Amino acid sequence: MKIVFNRKSLISGLIVGGGYAGSKKILPILGCAKITIRGNDCWIMSYNGKNAIKAKCPVESSEEDIVFCIDSIELRKYISLINDDFIEINIEEERTAQNLYKGIAEIKAENGSIKFPLEDAREFPVLKIDTNTESFLFDANMLLYWIEKSKPFLLEDEFFPNKQCVHIVLSEGTAKVYASEGHNIYHDVFPEIDYKGECTLSIDKTAFDGLESALKSIKDKNVKITNSENNMMFVCGDVMVLIQKLRKKATSSI
Repeated sequence: MKIVFNRKSLISGLIVGGGYAGSKKILPILGCAKITIRGNDCWIMSYNGKNAIKAKCPVESSEEDIVFCIDSIELRKYISLINDDFIEINIEEERTAQNLYKGIAEIKAENGSIKFPLEDAREFPVLKIDTNTESFLFDANMLLYWIEKSKPFLLEDEFFPNKQCVHIVLSEGTAKVYASEGHNIYHDVFPEIDYKGECTLSIDKTAFDGLESALKSIKDKNVKITNSENNMMFVCGDVMVLIQKLRKKATSSI
């Protein structure tokens, strides 16, 4: 089957929606982005073992609905070298008598083509959020500011996950923000914020790149945050980021 994308739109979609792809050591399929086409809508999703991101990408035409998984980093590298305005992707899939999956994506441009192997989309992790949730709007620029300021104070330390996180404590219109690698600490207090509820957002640095891309893509000033027992979801227009909370596993699908 044939799919046609605007080249620049597909590159942008892969940068954002494929931002968490590459964790092949955890699971080979996590090196891929999951691309879902339903009618005129296309979503590009990736997952790094902790966090997931999903971005909407316009599709020019598609012969039918399809879901496939492709190496988003290599695909983006290739189409970035092409000058064509539009990219044609031809998908061929089959299952053997032993139910083994074989898939090929042929990327066609004006001066040539290349083939990429596909992974079985059925093996891509199914991510869920809790049903008991609280949602509120929050200033996207303020959240970006805290992430940027906290970076020098964080470590990559799987044994002490608190040292990997910026902690944002929201209570009665005040935000207390802190991050520390154990020796130095970043701490700020913002006495006037619009949110009047109470919650703590601990954001792991492994989620920063995807979350920053999502926040920068937003057209309004506010991001919708859905907070639950096990994870947090940040909805930035056509981009959604699901971040797993400390020592919790992600548990309805995004």
